[in-house]
Parts: sequence; C-alpha cells; structure tokens
Amino acid sequence: MDSTTATSPSLIKTYSIAALLFIASFAVLFAYTSAALETSLLNAPQDISQSGWAVVIFFDASFGAVFAVYYLFVRNGPSVACIPAKLFAFLWPFISNFALLWYVAYMILLHKDLRSALIPYSTAEANGQVPMRTQRNRRTAQIVASIASFLFFVIVVLDINAMRYESFSTAWTKLLSNQNKWITFTYADSLAGLLFTAIYIIEREGGPSPTSVLWAVALLVLGNAVTCVYVFLMALQAISEDVPITHVLLSSRKTIAMAQLMDEQTPL
Repeated sequence: MDSTTATSPSLIKTYSIAALLFIASFAVLFAYTSAALETSLLNAPQDISQSGWAVVIFFDASFGAVFAVYYLFVRNGPSVACIPAKLFAFLWPFISNFALLWYVAYMILLHKDLRSALIPYSTAEANGQVPMRTQRNRRTAQIVASIASFLFFVIVVLDINAMRYESFSTAWTKLLSNQNKWITFTYADSLAGLLFTAIYIIEREGGPSPTSVLWAVALLVLGNAVTCVYVFLMALQAISEDVPITHVLLSSRKTIAMAQLMDEQTPL
C-alpha cells in the first residue's frame, strides 16, 4: 500500500472538518447579514436584551472569544511577522465567530493535518523537547486559572439570573419564531464558537474517545462554562508539571505527560 493510499483517511477527515467549518461560518455570516439588513447594528444590543437567555448567550460567546483570542494570539508565537494574525486574533472573534472558523479552516488546509494545525507543539514534545521551566510559567498559569475561574463564576451568575425571569423554553420559542434576527445571530454565532472549541478539545484529548466526546457534549449543552473549566484544568496541568501554559494549550494532553516522563528519566 503506498503512502498516498495510507494517508487518505486522515486527509478525508482533515478536509471534511475544514469543509464543516467553512459551511458553519457561512451560516453564521448569513445570520449576521440577515440581521444587519433587517435592523441596524446599533440596535442589536436593544434587540438582544429582549431575551434574558440571548443576553446570557451573548456574554457566553464573548467569554468563548476570550479563549479564541488567547489561542490565536499564541498559536503563531511571538514573531513580529505574525502581527497580522495577532491583530486578527484581537479583533475578529469579538466581531463574529464566522471569521474565526474561516481562519481555523484555513490553518487546517494549510497544514493538511488537523493535529498539526490545532496543537502544533505535540510533535516537538513527543520527541522529548521539554520547554524551559521558569517562575514566570507558574505566574502566567495562575493568572489564566484565575481568569477562567472568574469567567466561570460570571456565567453561572448570569444563568441563574436568566432562569429567574425567563424559561429556556420561552427563549427557544422566540428563537424559532425568528422575529428577532439579532437573537438568531447571537445563537448561531455562539454555536460557531462552541464548534471550534469542541473540535479543539477532541483533538487535544487525542481524538474521538468517551472522554473527549463527553467534553464536547457538555460544551454544546452548557456552553463556555465548560470552556472555562477546561482552561482551568489546563492551567493546573501547567502549574503541576511546571511548563508554560502555551505549551499545554498547543499540545495534546498525552504528549505533555510523555515529555514530562522522558524529562524525569533523563540523567542529570
């Protein structure tokens, strides 16, 4: 069997996920365009505020964008040559997740491999290249853990407050009625961000498995509160193993453990 035939299932998976991201991004763009044509963007906050759950999902998506910004910002390293990508990281996720999906799909097609695109440090760590340990690593991870904890707390408070004034079934009815297109866009945009995070978590956990699927299902059901928990656990892993949070973020969980084991077995 030649190498092309052997790798074709992996390529099919890679291109399928890239296509899924492109399709989802166009769906979000369509929702955005429909809402913008119906009413001005300046009226979006007022329209979204008509549903308590739409407000919750708006903030939930914004908190998910915080993760997307951090991920995209560190994804290409600190090089000055990556300034366009970093500007993109800061601006676009907060405007709409359709651009986030475009960018991630582009990265997947560029690398022709899902793992290399999403968690590029895995190969280096699998080869035993353990990152330098510094006190700054621990401080950065502690800051990330604190931010994740705070955002999780805010999401929980918003959820409780929304449940006091409006049932989720009522919010769902408003969504299906499609009378407020900015609410529809808010839901679609949030799902787009969750789609990216779900794919990232599944790949970082080593591919489809009971654990990764449970993470993905919980994410799609409970929103970015799950993202906060996952980021918090990554920060704890960075602290416990004394490695930079960026290496934990951009590496599979198993390869970090493997690199740590190899480092411990290396004679002084």
